[in-house]
Amino acid sequence: GVFAGFAFVLALLVLTSASAVACEFAYKSIPLPLRFQNLVLYTEGCLLNYLTLLIRHRPAHGRSLQLTAGFSLWTWLVVFIQACAGYAVGAIFKYID
Repeated sequence: GVFAGFAFVLALLVLTSASAVACEFAYKSIPLPLRFQNLVLYTEGCLLNYLTLLIRHRPAHGRSLQLTAGFSLWTWLVVFIQACAGYAVGAIFKYID
């Protein structure tokens, strides 16, 4: 019921906050350029998400996953804007005390 939903939202809030703190710690404690840190962090995230996709949605034999099928120009624009926002958040984490 309502209590289970509240507990679930609370758990997600704690996990999201903990991951933000861990990400900020990684940005500030590793003395590498921001673009290299973003490359490492986002490559790892993409690989883990792709692995999860392969485990949960196994394609039929001989078929491949078409991850970007149906993407329009607007979709790619949103992807680009989100990538820029992610870079900006990384800069905030790394350089603002």
